Order: sequence, then structure tokens, then C-alpha cells
Amino acid sequence: MTLKSSAEIEAYVDQAAALVDLPIDPAYREMVLTYFALSARMAEALYAQPLPMTEEPAPVFEP
Repeated sequence: MTLKSSAEIEAYVDQAAALVDLPIDPAYREMVLTYFALSARMAEALYAQPLPMTEEPAPVFEP
């Protein structure tokens, strides 16, 4: 998923929140959108790195 514009991010956040019945307080809406945009940019950097099929998944931590 690549979200480029603020309108796309707003639409995604609104739809995702509605899907899980999560109300977003209007007082926090701008902060939620800002954080989501930041998270999307960080995810894009990770997805840009190729992962060869020979890579093994990380082990599961079990205390």
C-alpha cells in the first residue's frame, strides 16, 4: 500500500476506523493523521528493501 496524498491518508484512516468501529476524537484527529503518515513513510522504507526467498523468518520469542 502506498499512500501519497493527505487526502488518501485521511480516507484510509476514516475507513479503517469505521471498519473496526473506532471513533477518533476530533481533538486528536490531526495527531492521528500525522502519526499515520509518518508510519506509512517508515513502512515504505522497509518495503523498499528486497527480501530474498532464502531468508528465514525470525525466531519467535518465548520467555
